[in-house]
Amino acid sequence: MPTPRASRPRPLAYGWLVIAALVAGAGAVVYLKPEVLSGFTGTVRAPGDLGPMPQAPGGVSADLAVREREAEMAGAPVTVAKPSEAAKPVTKPVVPTAAPTSYPDEAKATALMATAEQSYRAYEWPKAASTAKQILELKAAPLQLGRARELIQGSTTLADLFKQLDERDELNRNYDTNPSVVSIDINGRATNAVPVTDLANKVPTVVEKDPVAFLKAQQKAGVLTLLVEGKTTWTPTELRTDKVLIGTIFKVDTAKTLTDRRLEFATNLKRLTAGEGARDALTWYAAAKFAYRNRLDDQVTDLLDHAIDLDPKLATTIREDKAALLFASVVAHMKDGNQRQADAYMAIVTKRYADTDQGRQARLFYDGKNTELLAAAKAAEQKRKSDDDAARQARLKRAQDKGDDASAKAIAAEPVEEEPAETDAPVAAVGDEGKADELTAQASKKAAKAMDLGNTNERDVVYAEGKKLADQAVKLYVALVNKEKDNKKREDLEAKTLAANKIKFMCIKYMRPFH
Repeated sequence: MPTPRASRPRPLAYGWLVIAALVAGAGAVVYLKPEVLSGFTGTVRAPGDLGPMPQAPGGVSADLAVREREAEMAGAPVTVAKPSEAAKPVTKPVVPTAAPTSYPDEAKATALMATAEQSYRAYEWPKAASTAKQILELKAAPLQLGRARELIQGSTTLADLFKQLDERDELNRNYDTNPSVVSIDINGRATNAVPVTDLANKVPTVVEKDPVAFLKAQQKAGVLTLLVEGKTTWTPTELRTDKVLIGTIFKVDTAKTLTDRRLEFATNLKRLTAGEGARDALTWYAAAKFAYRNRLDDQVTDLLDHAIDLDPKLATTIREDKAALLFASVVAHMKDGNQRQADAYMAIVTKRYADTDQGRQARLFYDGKNTELLAAAKAAEQKRKSDDDAARQARLKRAQDKGDDASAKAIAAEPVEEEPAETDAPVAAVGDEGKADELTAQASKKAAKAMDLGNTNERDVVYAEGKKLADQAVKLYVALVNKEKDNKKREDLEAKTLAANKIKFMCIKYMRPFH
């Protein structure tokens, strides 16, 4: 879990504090049952972004630049069945209007609150904070004042979060929902594109005002600058009119795309709230990221509020999560005999995530330093528990200070340390180390196969098969650890348990409702 991070103020999201329990992955000590082992052996519980997509075994590329590009670009939303209803904005609780004699400024506070909330959801952080500060000067109800404090804190927190996560694979906008997307006839073939002013910028500036007129003016000048839609990404492209034939250009109606994304969001959010990730900060963050990318802006701030409420150190946790998936990729390729692929992923870890707990553990695993690896994993798990408890206590205090008794009661009732639900059929922990090794190898192959299937329902089925195999391997390794008397041999088995848990983590992560 994350390295120490500076605490930041954050708002209390008070719409959905009573939610389904999280399957936390496996736990912390080698002498208990398998699900209590994985925390100690390196499983990162919280799902977030997909991160880089490993190649299938045998598909070797030594080009690290290509690997980094894949690491930045991977991650399409999960395929879901057609939902029955669209997502509805998260409902805010109605603040009861107090008697005028008790709170004489309540009406004025309510009007200011409406302005502050609107600014907050429009990502206008300074305006939201300054309006909320005016409410604190009034004689208003405690819930109004409490929410005002949350908006002030939240504006600072979310502004900082957006700044830290302003990168290609995090808080950015999808181009296919951009209001400026056009259809352009290139050599007789209709292609979707977005006009940009300068292809030299790392993030090209999209033309927001009358994109069709802009492109027609460029057409007369002889050169069009565009981001052209491909199978997986939008590619910076310069079209010279003396080289290609440019035909009809018209704006694309993005309404249907937005409707489809909202329906997909609704289905996945329903899966989230009813599933094992409901108390997982990174699952809520992934939902917020999906909403932001697809311009479902009525959803974003409530989702981010809730994610930060569960984990005040969210930005650093996201980096740990990315490093954990890279670590899992290193493990999967090494277990599958694909050393050059493992080398490529380890190089990315070294360059971008060497400062993280998961990055350091990946290096120790790669170097075969089992003693140091297990000690680092144990320390990270202990810190994770401490951070979780601190976050829970902070949520409880915020609810109590605001007078939100229902939320405070729900938080107080949360179990301090949960054991994950068993979704797999019971596995008899009998067999030798060779059997456990074989199960781990099979799980690695399943994970690699699933990656090659792309964004399909079949992919999720194969990941589920890989998860089950890895889970069986973990249980068998734990049984062997519990019986082993030789310290060195026990250590080797514990390291293998960690590796199997990493593959299990990868499979679970890719099956989550929001990637």
